[in-house]
This record gives sequence, C-alpha cells and structure tokens, in this order.
Amino acid sequence: MMKTLLARALDYWETIWKFPKLSCIRVGKTRFFYNKNHDQVVRDYYLYTVELLREAAAGIDLHADIVVGNYRVRGVNREHYRKLDFQIEHTLVKPGGRGSAGAPSGCIPIPSMPGINYLVRIQDLDRLASADGLIEYSKPNLINIQTSRIHSEVVEKTCLVAPLVFPLGANFSDTGRDLEVITLFGNTEEPRRKKLLEKLKQANSKSQNISGHFGDVRSIYRRTKILVNVRQTDHHDTLEELRVLPALQSGVIVISEDVPLRNEIPYSEFIIWGALEDIPSLVESVHKNYDRYFNSIFKNEKLHKCLKRISIENKENAVDLIRSMKNS
Repeated sequence: MMKTLLARALDYWETIWKFPKLSCIRVGKTRFFYNKNHDQVVRDYYLYTVELLREAAAGIDLHADIVVGNYRVRGVNREHYRKLDFQIEHTLVKPGGRGSAGAPSGCIPIPSMPGINYLVRIQDLDRLASADGLIEYSKPNLINIQTSRIHSEVVEKTCLVAPLVFPLGANFSDTGRDLEVITLFGNTEEPRRKKLLEKLKQANSKSQNISGHFGDVRSIYRRTKILVNVRQTDHHDTLEELRVLPALQSGVIVISEDVPLRNEIPYSEFIIWGALEDIPSLVESVHKNYDRYFNSIFKNEKLHKCLKRISIENKENAVDLIRSMKNS
C-alpha cells in the first residue's frame, strides 16, 4: 500500500515537473505558451521577454505554437511547434572555473593571464542547441561565443535581449532612498563576497546585504542609493547585467567590479568601475559625494537616450527572432 502511494506521488510530481501549468497568449495565428511562475530569480526578465515577443508577433503572419522556456506542454500542434530557450549563464570563464570542464578556449584575452584566453562556456549546450531560438541577456557573452567560431549552431539562432525589465520614462528621483549601500548576494559564504562584505562594513557601517527579495526587487531599488556588484567567483567574469541594468533603470548608482569587454556594454559609461580591492574605498568616496554622482549620471540626457536605444534594439531583435521562426 505504501509503495503504491509513493509511486503515485512520484508520478504526480514528475507530471508537474514535465508539464507545469502554462499560460497562453494568442497573437493572430501565433500562440505563446509561458509560465507566469517562472524561476523567481529571473522572472522579471523572462516576463519582459514574453511581452517583447508578443509585441513582435503582432505584425508577422506566423502560424506557430511557441513555448517560451525549457518547458513541455500538452495540446500544441507538433507541425507548428517552436521552442525558445534562454542562455542566462556566464560564458566568459577562466580555465578551472566551476562547471567549465570541457569548455573550449575562445578568442577573448584574459588581462590577468597573459597569453591565455577566456573559455567559451555554454551550460546545457545540447539542450540549447535543440531549441529553435535562444535569448541571450549579455552582449559580451554573445561576442565571446561569436568570435570563437565554435558554436555556430548556437550563434545563428541567438537573439540579444538586454534586461531592460522596467518601463522607460522613470523619474530618476533621489528622494525616498533610505537604503544607503546594498549588495544582493544570495550566498554570502562565497569567499570573495564574504571578504568584501566584511570590508564594506568596516568602511561604511550603513552597508547591508539583502537577499531573497526577487518579487519586490523594484521596490528595493527605488529605496536604494548605491548598489555594489561583485562577481561570485574568481573565474566567472561576465557582468551580472540581470542585476545591474534594472538597478540603473531605477535610479541606483551602481559600483561594479571591472569586467571583460566592458566597452561593449552600451551603458558602461554610467556604471562606476573599480578593481575588487578598491571597491570599499570607492563606495565610501561615492557615498560621501552622493549628490554629485547622482546628478552626473541620472540628470544626464545621454543616459535617457542610451536606455531608449537599448529598448528599440530589443524590439528589433525580437522581431527578427519571430521572423526566423517562419523558416525553422
């Protein structure tokens, strides 16, 4: 009896895992199937992308059932089935990095390791290669893959969508910001981040780490003056744009550890960069001169134009992706 109940329970959870309840949006002959309860860590980005795709499909005659994300769904027309997946990991990884076993060497030099290039790490490569289209959040990630000329099966189907997850036209106000200096580290026991948190606390007693606030991260950003961004490991070097760009959109001054291909990031001039060891003193300097830094970044018309340009490019890329579905 107990074995039977256990078997039924396992069957039930397997069914839920394989076939979560997906919502459906119909745009002409195109149906999008997506999960409103997608992984909360990247849910804002996922739902933003779904909306981009919906808008893009409005002007395209495409008869397709498009599943957005690594999901399976019952009831789709197999003839018209298309799958879009997401590449949300670091591809710019130094040799020896976690999860990099077997990753080939690319063409992007590692500044701290003369003569050695970054690896081209694509997690779950087989799964991503089987999709009809891919969404990539990071231009440096994409450049790392493109220049290597190794994974053409991935490059050809990849659409760049920067994580501009909040509506444009936000009023960059410096009022109501009672969180002076924050980090958003999920795991504070990672050695390099743990050490940084200790040094930040010594340099600025008002700094604090906030974790687990994925559902209301926008409200956190609206209350924040300064966000400190530092990579989790010494090996995984892609900028955490899924955190940085939404913060910038919300009027937060972002101080970040320097990254490879920084000049390829369209909003890089509005981020304050520094070496890891210099971050605590940099934070203290920016905090003491907050008004000057805030005005130079958020009262600069160039930032507004930059964000608008990114928004336009995202929409154009989404249109190109939907058009490519007609030929896949």
